Amino acid sequence: MKGADLNTCVTKKNGSLMHFDIIAPSFQKEASVIYGYGKAYFKPEVGIGKL
Repeated sequence: MKGADLNTCVTKKNGSLMHFDIIAPSFQKEASVIYGYGKAYFKPEVGIGKL
């Protein structure tokens, strides 16, 4: 399976930036679905801001 790599960053509650990649199937073109993968991974309890 081929994948697409979306380089992303979020601002943590303490103000620092966190960089990470979201890997999605290459056929997935809908940005809201791809960002949904990242939102599902980072839950509010971890102290990460909004994606």
